[in-house]
Amino acid sequence: MIDLKKLELFPQELYAIEQFISYDYYDETVKLWEGLIQYAEELLDKYSAHLAPDHCVQHSFHQADYVWGTNTTKF
Repeated sequence: MIDLKKLELFPQELYAIEQFISYDYYDETVKLWEGLIQYAEELLDKYSAHLAPDHCVQHSFHQADYVWGTNTTKF
């Protein structure tokens, strides 16, 4: 078991821990991810707006891999 009385804390470690568990750090991270997702969705919209007329009959490796949005593959 660790003797807490002998445990030495360094100011640099405390600063790093405080930075990475702060609300501001997570808020900034979430905003960055939201911006990234918005950018990817805009690119998907641009790609989908200019599809080739025979897009649905092309091989699947020539079609976009839709994770979200409208899948144009015919079943």
